[in-house]
Amino acid sequence: AGSWSPPLHWSFPTADRHAINLLWHHHAMQSGQYLKGQQQQQQRQQQPQPVLPKEVRLQIFSFTGRGWFKSDGNRGMTKLG
Repeated sequence: AGSWSPPLHWSFPTADRHAINLLWHHHAMQSGQYLKGQQQQQQRQQQPQPVLPKEVRLQIFSFTGRGWFKSDGNRGMTKLG
């Protein structure tokens, strides 16, 4: 029950929520989701980006446990394990 899911997003530590939001929105920006019309077409022609389906991104984030992105104070590196 410690794994991330959209309904539990609010209950995760701030660092986890910020990191997941950043990754989610960065992917959306890279895929052109936030661009409209001609801008979107131009970006896709200039830099085709691989796009992970929403379901895949949600599955990947589901492996994120509480505190996963917590900094140990050492240059922003995270502790693994």
